[in-house]
Amino acid sequence: MTSTPNGLFGCDNCLVDFDGDGAPDMAIGRIPAASVVDLQTYLAKVEAYEKGTVSLYNAGAMLLADKPDSAAGYFPQDSDWVAELLPSGIAVTRIYLDQQAIGAARSLLFEGMNRGTGWVNYLGHGGADRFSAAGLLTWDDMGTLNSVGPLPVVSALTCAANRFEVPSYAALGERLVLDADGGAIAIWAPTGMSLNEPALRLNRSLFSAVFQQQMPTLGEAVQQALQDNIRRQDVPTYMLRIYSLLGDPALQLRH
Repeated sequence: MTSTPNGLFGCDNCLVDFDGDGAPDMAIGRIPAASVVDLQTYLAKVEAYEKGTVSLYNAGAMLLADKPDSAAGYFPQDSDWVAELLPSGIAVTRIYLDQQAIGAARSLLFEGMNRGTGWVNYLGHGGADRFSAAGLLTWDDMGTLNSVGPLPVVSALTCAANRFEVPSYAALGERLVLDADGGAIAIWAPTGMSLNEPALRLNRSLFSAVFQQQMPTLGEAVQQALQDNIRRQDVPTYMLRIYSLLGDPALQLRH
């Protein structure tokens, strides 16, 4: 656990922050298994993912953004800024709630995830059970995700989507990772309350590590993204601590 302005939240990064600067000094991730069945389910997903032949580039990316909020962030505009770091020519599906009704947005998201995609990125409000107050993706949707293509890595620059530390409560991130029929191969998101501006810096750093530097594993990419923002005045140290990876940090990224 780590202390933040909004209370105590889970902090796996703290376990490998040997110099106390907030960022992990080695790759770390959590497989949120609570049973043998959970673990077997996730290992089967990893095995299938790493045997796959579709690259991140060919699988494409889905960019999700909440409606703009003058008190929090202009999420669609911010998402477009992050998208500048994607490789030229990659197929990008944008699902922005200022441009699409929630029903149409949800349908487009589920169709894309079920068909298979390489990456899903979300910027906006959220909680332990959902992306967006409107319910763009919620934990009740897990039964509707039945992927026939590559599972995505999810990065969610929101609040509490990976809040794994609450007993007898599975956050959205945990449910995505453990969904046997689809969901995600991994999710990088905060365990607690996040601020949009520093989260946007982290988002760009992650996309740089994955798509520009082509780090070989997901854990190394996450570590690099957090290390890049040490001592930035606009990225509080507690933000480096609460952005956690649920999934295998040794996951081989298919560049």
